[in-house]
Amino acid sequence: MKGGSKTTTLKNTRRALGLLYAERRGKLYEDAVNLLSNERAGVDCETSAKLIELAQAVLRNEDGAKELLAEAAQDRDKELSLLKRVDPRQEPFREFCGLIGYIFFKLASESYHTQRHLIRFAREVLDLAGVTDKFLAHPEQLAELLKADIHLHC
Repeated sequence: MKGGSKTTTLKNTRRALGLLYAERRGKLYEDAVNLLSNERAGVDCETSAKLIELAQAVLRNEDGAKELLAEAAQDRDKELSLLKRVDPRQEPFREFCGLIGYIFFKLASESYHTQRHLIRFAREVLDLAGVTDKFLAHPEQLAELLKADIHLHC
């Protein structure tokens, strides 16, 4: 997917979360609840997993649901505020590198679990994929990308 979806950026996710604990009324609040109540919402998997049931409970007008959603949204917003800022245009590449690292460590024998072997493997995969990126020339930066956390449970 080229460029990704606008709603998957950290900034937009945090904005929606902020509306859930700051507003609790109005059109923007309703839009945020509707976004997070949908399993196909354009937010990260972890945020969706933590908030979807609470957002759906708000839509069903269950007692105390707004307060519980507000608390969970504030907690998740605090978690996200601790993350390093990333360039959304770079995010698909970071996730791809994280997936390469994951595959390498799952399939390679223990004797090959070295940074040197990981980088060689990654460069081969990226070369075959036609990826030409500045990180390929900097093994230390590529090594960081290969350690990226990825969420496969989505």
